[in-house]
Formats: sequence, structure tokens, C-alpha cells
Amino acid sequence: MVNNKNQIINLIKKLYGLLESHRSNFDSSFSFIYKQGYGTLYMNIEARECYDEIIDLTIKGYVRNEVLSRRHASKLLDQVLFDIFRTDSKEEDNYDLLLERFFNQLSDPGKTFTFFIPIQGCLLKKPLKFGKIHFDVFHDNVFNRFYDSIVQHKIDKVNKITVLEQVKKSNLWEAPVAEVKVAAKDKHAGRNIAIREVLQIIDTINFLSEVSNFPEKIYLPGERNNDYAVFPSIAEDLSFNITYKRVGPLGKLNLDDIHIKLEKSSLFSKINSMLQNEGNEYFERLLLTSIQWAGQASVETRLPNKFLAYTIALESVLLPDSDHQSLSYKLKHRIANLLGTTKESKLMIFKDVGALYSIRSQIVHNGWSSVSPENIDNVKKYCLNTIIALQNDHDVNRINKRDEYTNWLNALTLS
Repeated sequence: MVNNKNQIINLIKKLYGLLESHRSNFDSSFSFIYKQGYGTLYMNIEARECYDEIIDLTIKGYVRNEVLSRRHASKLLDQVLFDIFRTDSKEEDNYDLLLERFFNQLSDPGKTFTFFIPIQGCLLKKPLKFGKIHFDVFHDNVFNRFYDSIVQHKIDKVNKITVLEQVKKSNLWEAPVAEVKVAAKDKHAGRNIAIREVLQIIDTINFLSEVSNFPEKIYLPGERNNDYAVFPSIAEDLSFNITYKRVGPLGKLNLDDIHIKLEKSSLFSKINSMLQNEGNEYFERLLLTSIQWAGQASVETRLPNKFLAYTIALESVLLPDSDHQSLSYKLKHRIANLLGTTKESKLMIFKDVGALYSIRSQIVHNGWSSVSPENIDNVKKYCLNTIIALQNDHDVNRINKRDEYTNWLNALTLS
């Protein structure tokens, strides 16, 4: 952020000059900034571009953790622009003071927010924890925490209680939720971080449901359909047929059951530990990324997308090479030597993965969409078996650097 500060200051001064020149212009074709009680500032195209550049540079200073939303950055910039107009901008000390306050607000450590993200496609009877995230049912036990907050903050108390009571009439009531605590500068950025962390857990649970033979899957609201679709058809002889087919996950994943089944398994213990520690080690981060892609693949309904997600899961954990030559060849060798136990089985896997990878190339480069359920079953099999084999290998789990891991993979290829 320090490196951008002078550049941002110069751009704010430039923007101020552009706004000042259009202060009396009320052309409705101009974009504008409005703040209740302050008025309206009108911007031409040049001012708009300058405004966007300031926001881009401001966001760039926080892009690593995504703790600042574009909406909040705009709010802070709007405030400093109005403050400049309301004060004597010719006073350099006052001008600098306003700009410094803008940067102080950006440097503020922010707040800790607790979000309750609705989860669909699951059954839950009691609170559970996966990784760092708690799952619960949004009922009185959660609701009362909001009510206690209103009691402590008495401003507009009656209206807040009315708004809160409406939750009991919504589809959130008695629905499973993921409780996530995040640190951010504003609630909008915090919500984005919370949803990202929940998606990580959702993908992981869906992966675990695959390897544990649970056909059901969980998802966020609006992401997946879970309903019967109607497919009418008319044949050449004018006979007709109406097929009812379920679209989306079959039934609801019972989080209590899958937790009980998995909690004693080494796979679950390893993954749960990685999630709690946010994949601190190099190989753990690779493995988590691969697991999450496999989890996403498990809920994809379009076969080409499903196929690609499984191949990305394989690539993310088996192709960390800085040298991007012969990646297809490396992938075939590495899977064959990782999963094969005899020369014959390795050769069969090598050829099989090669055929699957050619499908991946056709999808990416030619837009080919003729992916069969058998293709999906095969790529899924190699993906899940590869992740499990790597997770079970004690040598690779001790690797902390990319070069070390690449050397281990190369040695595996030569075996």
C-alpha cells in the first residue's frame, strides 16, 4: 500500500480538479457520486476513469487477503471527495489532513465478523465442526445471539427487532448454516471471504462423500437444483413420452452420518487437520486444492465441465513443475507409477490416462462435448485413487518445497 500512496494522492488531486471543473454541470449523461446530505458530484468520462483507477490501486493494496471490498473503498473515496469540497481546499495543510485520514481509514485493522451461510442439500440434527467451520441449525440457539446484540445496541431497537423477527418467516429458519468468523475491513469483503471459506469446506465434504459412497452432495443456495425435471418427447409415429428425471444431488447428505463414518478414518483426520491449519505446508496446499477441484467435479451436472474439473484436480497435485514441457507425458507416467503395481498394470494405466487426456484437449481446444458417463467414471477413478495414494504416502507428506516435490515426482516417473 505504501508504494501506491503517492500515486493515489496525485490521482485524487487530479480527480478533484476534474470534478471542480464540472461542478456546475448537471448534464444527466454524466456519471455521478451522490451522498445524502452532501449533494451530487458529476463526472465526465475522464473523471470516471480516474476514479476507477484510484479504486483499483486502493484494492490492489489489499488483494492478497481480499479484506477490502470495492464497495467500501468507493465509500471512503466518496467521503474524502465530499470533505474536500466542503472545506477550503486551497489550504494545503487541510487538504493533506483529509487525504491522510483517507489512508488511515484504509490502514484500520477492521473488524471480526461472524457470518451464518445457509447450506442446502444436507440434513443436520446437532452442531458439528469440519475444519475451522461450525455447522448448526438456524434456530433459537443462533437467533438469540442476534437478539442479545440488539439489547446491547439500543439505537433503532424496535425496527431491528421487527427485521430480525422476519427471519423466522424466511427459508433460513430451521435450515442448516455454516458459522464462519472472518476479519475484514467491511462486511461486504467479509461476506466474500466467508463464502470462499465455506465453499472450501463444501468441496471437501463432497469429495469425502464420493470416497465414502455417499451419493448426496451439499451446496450453497442458488448453485444447484434439486428437483424433478420434465422431458416430453414425440416420436415419428406421433407417440409421445414424458420422462421425469431428478436433476441435481439425490436426496440430502446427512452430515451427522458422514461425520460419524469418517471421524475415525486416517483420510478424514488428515484432511481435517489440513483445513484447521489452512494447509500450512506446501504439499498440503496442493492436496487441498486437488481435493476441492474433485469436490466441485462431483456436483457438476454438465459432463464436459465435470470431466475438466477432475482433470484439473489431477493436474493441480501432479504437475507442479516450473518447466511446462511435456505435461501430458509427465501426468501419464506419474499416475501409472503411483497407482500401478506391475509393469502390465502401469502400461494399462499409462494408455488409459493418455486416452482420457486427449479428451481433455479436445474439450479445451475444440469445444468437444461428447463426453460419456464411462469417461467420467474413469477420470473420477484415477482422480480419487491418486489423491488417496498421495495422502497415504508418508514420504511425500514430509515434503515442504516445490523443488523437493518435483524431484520426488520425477523419481516416481523413473521407477
